[in-house]
Amino acid sequence: MRWAVFALLCVTACNQEPVDVGLTRASAVVAAVFSETAGATVDVLKITEDGPFYRVTIVSRETREPQDVFLTRDGKRITERVVDVDSELRNLAEDRRFADCLLAHKVSLLGAAGTPATTDQLMLLGRFGHKLLVRCDMEPENCKKLGATSLPSILADGTVHPGLRTRAWLETLTGCK
Repeated sequence: MRWAVFALLCVTACNQEPVDVGLTRASAVVAAVFSETAGATVDVLKITEDGPFYRVTIVSRETREPQDVFLTRDGKRITERVVDVDSELRNLAEDRRFADCLLAHKVSLLGAAGTPATTDQLMLLGRFGHKLLVRCDMEPENCKKLGATSLPSILADGTVHPGLRTRAWLETLTGCK
């Protein structure tokens, strides 16, 4: 019985081409969704065709900050970020190589998970920076023995370097890229 229902639905829906809602409807859909989300009117500044999406530039009347969002051509799905897969894979591989190289050079991040400064340092280290984290909020005695007087700090070559450190600083220190 289930297969019969599926077959009937498929005859009416499976062979149909996806519907393209057009620029006007796409603009209205995005404005409606984001006006509801923001709790304020959102204006559409621009709409263009972008591959399988409509790229819609919107702005809230309250914040006046423009934002690009993407709507599928059928008007059913919205996303605020479209990722180029090849570029994303390259960036992930770079971040992994960098973190693995720092680990090979015995570099550690001494920090407290969830604090703004440690979070900032993790972001500077890339998406695999968490591999370097020694959680001083969980192991305070261990961090004191290592010589941490403030968090975050970078431990490299037995020396504690307090404060935020840039990726470029770590590249110079270790040769890791």
